[in-house]
Amino acid sequence: MKKFFATLIISLFAVSAIFAQQHRGKKDRTPQERIDAQVKKLTKKLDLTEDQVAKTRPLVEKRVNTIESLKGKGKEARPQRKAALEEFDKDFTAILTPEQVKKYEAWKADKKAKAKSRKGKKGSHQNDDDEDSDF
Repeated sequence: MKKFFATLIISLFAVSAIFAQQHRGKKDRTPQERIDAQVKKLTKKLDLTEDQVAKTRPLVEKRVNTIESLKGKGKEARPQRKAALEEFDKDFTAILTPEQVKKYEAWKADKKAKAKSRKGKKGSHQNDDDEDSDF
């Protein structure tokens, strides 16, 4: 019986170690992985056409690279980050249909509301696996 439990415990440790190696968090993604994930998410959420995807990718690349270059600069980089996001929104909505713009604005408003509600729960240490949190 002791051998059984010892084998079971060793197996559990091995499985958890393998899972930990395979699971990379969103913060561990490379800029290219973030770009790919964001383009895929926008394509799925807004039903982008191939032409729209081709126009979206450079916009996302520019935004991700700008944000990446501002990492570690703290509060003084906030205006530049905000400007990069506003520029992306302006350029991105220009390639969308009016129906897609409505969907995009609703999606952004929903994300903002979720972020605001999470901010209120700041001390709860609740892990909210929001699929949109990296965008």
